Order: sequence, then structure tokens, then C-alpha cells
Amino acid sequence: MRIFIDSPGRRRIAAVIDIAERTVAARGAELLRSRQVRMTALTLLPRGGLLDSSIINVRCEAGMNRVTAMSAAARSNSVFTYLTTGEADCVFELMNERSRSLATLVDEIPGMPGAAGIETATILKL
Repeated sequence: MRIFIDSPGRRRIAAVIDIAERTVAARGAELLRSRQVRMTALTLLPRGGLLDSSIINVRCEAGMNRVTAMSAAARSNSVFTYLTTGEADCVFELMNERSRSLATLVDEIPGMPGAAGIETATILKL
């Protein structure tokens, strides 16, 4: 939580939206505490390919967008999750151990609550 509160960008955020810096810090701390916002560190894929990164696009059943997105975001291997417009209702990235990728993509993801259709793309390292 201290990362956000001590961020040098706090002053800039406050200036742009015309509020006091302490208000930015307080609201940021509350968003983190309530878990409406989460801090995530992006992991670099190690040379040798021990991890697979996959982007998953999900078409959701009617009214299930938030449920599906919350399920995706709650996964321990989730890097980011977005609700979107267009063909996909929810887009998220997973970082999997290579030995778990197949089971995750074939067995677990299709069983997510509210998922009507899924398209996956594994990130390739050149």
C-alpha cells in the first residue's frame, strides 16, 4: 500500500483532477484496502520457457460478465483482467507453469462461471 501512497505521481494525479494530494493518498489506500484495485508485479518469462503466458478472451452468458471477470481476477496466476466491449466480454492474462498450461487451458478455464465461449492465445517468445 505504501507504494501507491508514496508515489511521485500522486502530486500529478491531484493536479489533474484538482484535489488535494492527501485526498489522492486516502482514496488510493481505500481502493487497495477494499480490493477494488490490486497491485500486481509483472513477471518476466525466464529464458528457457519455464512459464507460459496466455491471453484468454471470454464471451459471457447474459448478465454474467462481472462474475466471470471476478473469477478470472481471483486466480492466483492471473496477471490482469478486463471487462471489454466487442466480441469478448472479458479478457485476462494467465501465467502458468509450463507443466500446468494444458490442464489450465483445457480443463479449468472452460469451466469458469458464466463462460459461453473461450478463445486462448499463448504468448510465443522469439
